[in-house]
Amino acid sequence: MATVSHSADTRPAVNIAHLVRDAAAIRGSHPAFVFEGLTLSYADLERLSGRFAAALAAEEVRPGQVIALLLESGPEILISCLGAFRAGVVPN
Repeated sequence: MATVSHSADTRPAVNIAHLVRDAAAIRGSHPAFVFEGLTLSYADLERLSGRFAAALAAEEVRPGQVIALLLESGPEILISCLGAFRAGVVPN
């Protein structure tokens, strides 16, 4: 039987919510998301995902917990996922 060797991935883990935060600091007013005529800037995504993360904390959702999201495609799913990542929870 053949043995497969996988080398360890040494890249640092990156939270996409942190990338959006950094982009908002640099390109705040630039378009980040366009859907059916709605355009959200990086600053919009940062603000709205922060509100969702704060709402999760207010409901005592803690980092590492899994949450269910039942949303149709659109800006809400992106904002909710970014907010969940920002709060350290796992959207499912």
